[in-house]
Amino acid sequence: MSPVNSNGLIVNDSPLHHSLTLLLIQLLIIIAFSRVLAVVLRPLRQPRVIAELIGGILLGPSVLGRIPGFLDHVFPESSLPVLEDVATLALLFFLFLIGLELDVNALKTVGPKALVISASGIILPFALAVPVTVCIKGLGLSSVGFGYLYLFTGVAIGITAFPVLARILAETRLLTTDIGQIAMAAAAAGDVVAWCLLALTVAVLNSRNQSPIAGLWILLAGIAFILFMFIFIRPIFRFIAQRNDERGVVSEFSVCLALSLVLVASLLTDIIGIHPIFGAFVAGMMIPHDSAYAVALTSKVEDFIAVTLLPAYFAVSGLKTQIASINSGKAVVAMFVIIFAACFGKIVACTAAACAFKMPFRKSLAIGLLMNSKGLVELIVLNVGLQAGVLDQQLFATFVIMCLVTTFMATPLVMWVYPPARFQKQTLAPAQKLQAVALDHKPVRLLACLYGRNDIPGAVKITELAKGSDQQNLRVHALHLQELSERPSAILTMQRWAGKVSPAFGMTNVGLTFKSFGDLDTKVPVTSSVAISSLTSMHEDITAAAARSQSNVILLPYQPAGAIGRLLDFPGGGLDQITSQTLKTAPCTVALLVNRTEAGPTSSPVISPERSIENGVTRAVMLFFGGPDDREALSLAARIGGHPQVELTVIRFLPSEAWALALQQKAAAKQAEEKQELLARRASQGDSAGEISSGGSPEQNAEGKKPVIEDEVAPAPKAVELKELARRTNLGADDRTASGSSEASAVSVVIDRLQPDKERALDDAALAFLYAEAKRDHSEGRRVRAKFENVELDQQSVWSAVKAIKLHQYNLIVFGRNLVRPPPILTPEDEGATLTRGNSFKLIRDSLSAAASGWTNTDVRPMLGPVADNLFKSGVIEQASLLVVQDSESR
Repeated sequence: MSPVNSNGLIVNDSPLHHSLTLLLIQLLIIIAFSRVLAVVLRPLRQPRVIAELIGGILLGPSVLGRIPGFLDHVFPESSLPVLEDVATLALLFFLFLIGLELDVNALKTVGPKALVISASGIILPFALAVPVTVCIKGLGLSSVGFGYLYLFTGVAIGITAFPVLARILAETRLLTTDIGQIAMAAAAAGDVVAWCLLALTVAVLNSRNQSPIAGLWILLAGIAFILFMFIFIRPIFRFIAQRNDERGVVSEFSVCLALSLVLVASLLTDIIGIHPIFGAFVAGMMIPHDSAYAVALTSKVEDFIAVTLLPAYFAVSGLKTQIASINSGKAVVAMFVIIFAACFGKIVACTAAACAFKMPFRKSLAIGLLMNSKGLVELIVLNVGLQAGVLDQQLFATFVIMCLVTTFMATPLVMWVYPPARFQKQTLAPAQKLQAVALDHKPVRLLACLYGRNDIPGAVKITELAKGSDQQNLRVHALHLQELSERPSAILTMQRWAGKVSPAFGMTNVGLTFKSFGDLDTKVPVTSSVAISSLTSMHEDITAAAARSQSNVILLPYQPAGAIGRLLDFPGGGLDQITSQTLKTAPCTVALLVNRTEAGPTSSPVISPERSIENGVTRAVMLFFGGPDDREALSLAARIGGHPQVELTVIRFLPSEAWALALQQKAAAKQAEEKQELLARRASQGDSAGEISSGGSPEQNAEGKKPVIEDEVAPAPKAVELKELARRTNLGADDRTASGSSEASAVSVVIDRLQPDKERALDDAALAFLYAEAKRDHSEGRRVRAKFENVELDQQSVWSAVKAIKLHQYNLIVFGRNLVRPPPILTPEDEGATLTRGNSFKLIRDSLSAAASGWTNTDVRPMLGPVADNLFKSGVIEQASLLVVQDSESR
């Protein structure tokens, strides 16, 4: 016998001649095949089980096995027992996870809808199993007894794959809807019945060569095993789970007990004469479903089993599948009959049962389609039948094709019959901007998004600062974002917590940690929920949560992909994609928190104590260039400045007089040119240009008609907003207006500025409001919430002026995103054309973009805007954290 491992190729000892090295090669090939196929099938939203099953068939004699020498060298006959043992061991623990997913207590309270749907989905397929068995026997495709073949066929076409159904529901965003809840409950109840029927079938098959009494003894022993587990073993593990939950830590001994239970239960059922997988399934049901103990066990088992070993089970099944064996008309007829019976029995029965409860037809049909999914559970049944001798190679291949067809069709048909975009579309009501909330003195609603533990310190600190002087003025909803995967734990968490608002996050440690920090530090009321979805659609959960909670601002941690991240994350995915899509679709203001730990592994946490001044006061600076984003950022900074431990400095950047004059002249020339073009266009359409431009007052022409040229060329901005800002801030009360402090003069100043520079007027009003608040703080003897500075800029030294303000003295820098699409890379000949854009804040922004040499769309930071990009390049991010704000209307 050859050694388990080889001595190496150097000494001419081929690894293909040794069991361990050959097993490692086989596993690597199997994993690679399944992962590549999963990527190919991802656009079709197919569960990974489809890719693994197809991969196993490709590796078998149907495709690659036709290559001379492939099976003899890579999958030789002598190696299959070892591979099959490994696959069966993985299957035992996977069935343990399936049992762990089932809520035993919930099965006791299954509603009448789910119970009737589940029963219908079993009864009709078993009824159809009679003609299917007659067809198979009539075509001469099986020599097994009618009763044995009937039992097996009924289980094969009547079973629903619970884990595959959960994955399809999660992918189609139906898991937390009434459809998903009914389908999951019906599938759970049906799975328990199906596994019991499978155990009965195996017991009957194992005793077919013995006396009839032997089968009865096997069945009675199986029932005794189940009773023993529920009466004696389940209370023990309920006690263990309770102790672990109280201590907050799952001990190593507790994990050892659970995993040993799987082995012991599998051994006992095998000794009884029932397949070992039944014991593993029952062992999983012994662990309390809603305990941290169950979550810890799942996290310790699922990745290694599901990623590394379970694909071997599909490969073994593929190696047994010979598509070429379906080489006769009789076999083809049998295949279509089996597929029709499987689809008709499940879809029609479950749809009719749902309709009987007066559910809409589309919903009922969607439930029927979902209940028809087979997947891994079906494959287990088929392998049991092949091992027991009920199926030969031809029938096995026929049933495998049925399994593929029914599982593959589920997702696209459900999306067609009941598309979430049509039936679950939420109206995203526009939320109040931070400026309006500040004017009305209303509480701010903040949605804090968290990917993991590393995001908690920064989110907690910003939440602490954003409450300002009164924690009653802030409401926080924390959203834990989890990537949807094939893991049972992800499906389990999504089923129980997605979309629900609760005092804590239930089973998620991230949420519990954030809640604990919030209780200790912020003293702000915090609600929370979990969103589990694929990376490509996670932004939809964020925007939906913002709409549900009526959030005014979304706090989103910045997650750079980097070169390696962009390579590993496939197109359309990645955390950076979540950020960019959220910025495009958010119904409210978005604040991106760039933790300074992103600068490198040696950086300190966000706003760390060593970066604070005396008495623990945090130094923050607001860089105000102007525009909608900066105005929202200013409102957020004003709240932060109201915190007793924050020293806020607001620095406004303004173009110099010479630069501003040049801009006005070019803007006036551009406006005159557009006016002439409009007049010429009207003249060509038959209007009288002289009539339009004839004498009369500025308000009327010769015929008493009000000219519309000025409005069409330069439409008036939001005059109501400007008047309200001017009224509330008493713009003109300081030395910037020469006409006194009356409200009327303040409004007139604002309106006079409408046409020359509407953005400048809005900027003045926003700053005047904060200036008035600061004056009120001073007059009432409170700490002044902000200091103000102005910095004049010329066209050539924008970034030099920014660097001159010594940003390294601050540990939090707030500014607007102010992103131009596409990002301008200015060259000397382009600068003249850029200056005609009219608004000074755009020109400053463009100059900052020009200063960011080499800034392109492939950079990891273009989504943060030109200011942030320059801060990254200058190294400021290594010493301070950034808060980049985008207004909801500036996308």
